[in-house]
Amino acid sequence: MQTAEQGVSRGRVVACSALVLFAVTLVFFNLYDAYTDTSGTLVPGWEPAPSRALVSPALEDLRAAGWIVNGEGCSIEAGTGPGAAPHVLRIDSDKPRGAAAYFLIEDVARIPYVRVHVHARAETITRGTPPWKSARVLFFVADREGRRHWEIKHQVCDLASGATGWHDYDEVFVVPPFAATGFVYLENIAATGTVWIDRLSVSAARRSPLLAVWRTLFAAAWLGVAVAALRVLHVRRRPLGWAVVLVAALIVGGVVAPEGLLERITGTGRDAFNRAAGLLHAERPAEFRGSVPGPGAKAADKPPVVDHEALSAAGATQLAKSLGHAGLFAALGLLGAASILRMRVAAWPGLAVLTCTIALFAAVTEALQLLTDTRTARVGDWLVDMAGALTGIAVVTLIFVLRRRPAVPEDKPVAT
Repeated sequence: MQTAEQGVSRGRVVACSALVLFAVTLVFFNLYDAYTDTSGTLVPGWEPAPSRALVSPALEDLRAAGWIVNGEGCSIEAGTGPGAAPHVLRIDSDKPRGAAAYFLIEDVARIPYVRVHVHARAETITRGTPPWKSARVLFFVADREGRRHWEIKHQVCDLASGATGWHDYDEVFVVPPFAATGFVYLENIAATGTVWIDRLSVSAARRSPLLAVWRTLFAAAWLGVAVAALRVLHVRRRPLGWAVVLVAALIVGGVVAPEGLLERITGTGRDAFNRAAGLLHAERPAEFRGSVPGPGAKAADKPPVVDHEALSAAGATQLAKSLGHAGLFAALGLLGAASILRMRVAAWPGLAVLTCTIALFAAVTEALQLLTDTRTARVGDWLVDMAGALTGIAVVTLIFVLRRRPAVPEDKPVAT
């Protein structure tokens, strides 16, 4: 039987171990390059690595290589400055439709991973309306019905940050099995501003076998920390202890589960939401920037299509995800606070420890996303999680305080 001092000491050890492992996870997976290029560039008109420079000074040659150039804002000019490429693709915002150059990669499903590397700078970029109208480099896929899937990772970089110097941007994309065509988009549909791109490479990539080993090691380390935490917290002896563990397991499962599995689980509810929002329709408008006719398909034969970019622009997709995050963490905070307050022993210090524990747990769930191919850790998601948790704790605490408030005695009649 451990004493209170021993329990506190072990709790500190577990907390410190979690913090160290959290820092190591962030540093390692941000610095470790787990992908190796397995082909030359998949887009013509640009030299292969390491140069990646634009081949020709003529925009007509870029079109002849298979690129589709829209708008009057695209031009090619001479590179300037130390280390600059000989030629630079310039894209000025050309209201109202903007300007873009894009290339189609056919039969993209044969490539498991696509790596996009771009060297670009921007000047006076301001977002348009809706907010996704910006200066961006994108890689996204369309299925055989011509539907473009904006709901999966598709952005290499967003240059809507005023004036920026030359920067390298590098992203690896998982190509889903349903993909038929890949699109490399260099676009400027912002309200104002100019983008310059002088180096670009798009190549097939292979994931290192060691990545699975590293992920397994880190997952085992986190599992060990979780088991130690459960022992320190004496979950079996706490009211609602296993309910707290169940909610925490659901949160971790949602973080590390493949996006395809989550898509199948939540697809029905998502489509119902989209239909209610008026974003589910049988055919994309012809003028929609993402419309691609399927091979031999008639418009009437196409299944309903979700305009995910419009959905994202309206903030509905992010709002739904944020509400899901906040809801689960609110349940975690609610159950944890109820468990502590029901014990009626050191309630206020217990709530403070609970808040710190959930804050660390929320940060850990963000770090765990680095163990996946399609997720990224975001401070904004951590803030949403904490908002939900604090709301749950506050609600239970308020109910507890109100229930324990002593009743006001009625005035007794004065005896005469």
